[in-house]
Amino acid sequence: MHKSRASRLSAEVESLMNKNAEQPAGLTSQGQAGETVNSLGFAKPPAETRVVVAMSGGVDSSVTAAMLAAEGYDVIGITLQLYDHGVAVQAKGACCAG
Repeated sequence: MHKSRASRLSAEVESLMNKNAEQPAGLTSQGQAGETVNSLGFAKPPAETRVVVAMSGGVDSSVTAAMLAAEGYDVIGITLQLYDHGVAVQAKGACCAG
């Protein structure tokens, strides 16, 4: 990634997080029965809401996790290994990044 693109992306993420910080953390709207719900639609504050984010290694999932954490959610990032690493690195032309 070029430095200028990374800098722009970093500035955009910071701007989005600052916008979220300006909004009061916690309960934000009314649910069906009149209860107050958080930004994800659950009737409890973000600090009491655990969110699992599938981390792809890309920008979208990383920014999602960062924004949810900035809102006060209990964020857990997960990733999946869908191959046998030992077999993969022994294959001809295999990359060590797997």
